[in-house]
Amino acid sequence: MTAPAPREAEVLSYADALDNAGRWGASDVRGTLNHLTVDARRRAASTVSDAATYSLAREISAEPRADQIFGPPLHLVLAPPFAERAGEGGVYDDLGLPIHGFDLTHLDALSHTSYEGRFYGGRRAGDARRDLDVRVAGAGILARALLLDVPAHRGVDRVDHGRPVLPAELDRLLESQGLTPLPGDAYLLYTGRGARTAATRGRATEGHPGWHVGCLPWLRDHGASVVGCDTVCEYLPSGYGLRIPFHTFGISAMGLWLIDNMELDRVADRCRRERRYDFALVVSPLTLAGGTGSPVNPLAVF
Repeated sequence: MTAPAPREAEVLSYADALDNAGRWGASDVRGTLNHLTVDARRRAASTVSDAATYSLAREISAEPRADQIFGPPLHLVLAPPFAERAGEGGVYDDLGLPIHGFDLTHLDALSHTSYEGRFYGGRRAGDARRDLDVRVAGAGILARALLLDVPAHRGVDRVDHGRPVLPAELDRLLESQGLTPLPGDAYLLYTGRGARTAATRGRATEGHPGWHVGCLPWLRDHGASVVGCDTVCEYLPSGYGLRIPFHTFGISAMGLWLIDNMELDRVADRCRRERRYDFALVVSPLTLAGGTGSPVNPLAVF
């Protein structure tokens, strides 16, 4: 029998039970990126065979889409009067992006969420904005990524809200895909967002799959460095009093780095063809001072 989702009291206990404050020193600001040791990064590099690269980012478009709860990006193409003159010319771009939400592929910094007024390491808002902004990951992230192909495991083309992915299923999924998890790995949950969007044309905010908060102890036990998903990473609605408990406790307690709204269809196709579900993941955020996140174009390297 599959273990049920945790009760709300257990979920609320994650604030203390999963707390990584002090695990890597009192002044730590990297959280789960500390799992990316030299050996872990070398292991990521060792997965590369033909060096084929795949973008894992959704296209940034100023065209309105249903998932853009904060409105579409503002993209202005500026053509000064000299753009078409004889000799040198030029055209310029001005771009405004709502970083968080259900559309843009982005990395959440540890200054993004808090619980009871506390951010990772027990910091208050002012200190978090200074110490935990996205520049912490500014040197880039290199990790071995494990693609968790839930639709293939369940024999469907897409996963809809209603049956969450829980740790027991993660164990079976890894075994079926021939994967042995190791500390420092990144876990990318594939739910078939593209197929779901084509079928429903609905807003992703109105009930969608993603990481269930009950997976956080499993991710902590496995030494996850980064997690991602082709949705906003959160199983919604959560079923608890907290709206986004996976973000809330994953970030503020564990110091877990999240990549929301990834484009995983192409790599899932390759993984299925080759029956190979691990590859190198490279993520490079903008060094945005005070940023609670950053747009990213994650790369899968095979």
